[in-house]
Amino acid sequence: MPQSDVPGEKTAPTQPFPTKPAAFDRQGVSPDDLIDFTPELRAEALKIVSEYKTGPLFTPPSVFDANGKKGTLILPNATGGGNWQGAAADPETGTLFVPSVTNPYVAALVRDNKHSDMDYIGKNRDSRKVKGLPIIKPPYGASPRTT
Repeated sequence: MPQSDVPGEKTAPTQPFPTKPAAFDRQGVSPDDLIDFTPELRAEALKIVSEYKTGPLFTPPSVFDANGKKGTLILPNATGGGNWQGAAADPETGTLFVPSVTNPYVAALVRDNKHSDMDYIGKNRDSRKVKGLPIIKPPYGASPRTT
């Protein structure tokens, strides 16, 4: 697993990955997730993402401006995936409909001696856009189903 770059923090070398049911939304961020409507938009998205730490699911938050990075770009975010909105079940078909929102965010740790005596506190930030467009390519929302 990707390791933390936070001084003094030690992260687990492995994480359990659920295999069933299959993931219904993206897990983590890679260049394949970036918008590619035009070569120019793709190039701008790659440039912006180079400012952040990226990786698979469970990539830890990083220190803002550590090693030139502005935090960790994370998918799904706290209001994305299937953990925020409710689901609906159809008892006749045995189908569970789980809505999903694909909306990345930046998880960054910062020193803020004015507000905390801890070494670092979390600072969640919205991810940047490319000419007003989300940096991640669509779909941005779905209602996948599981039977």
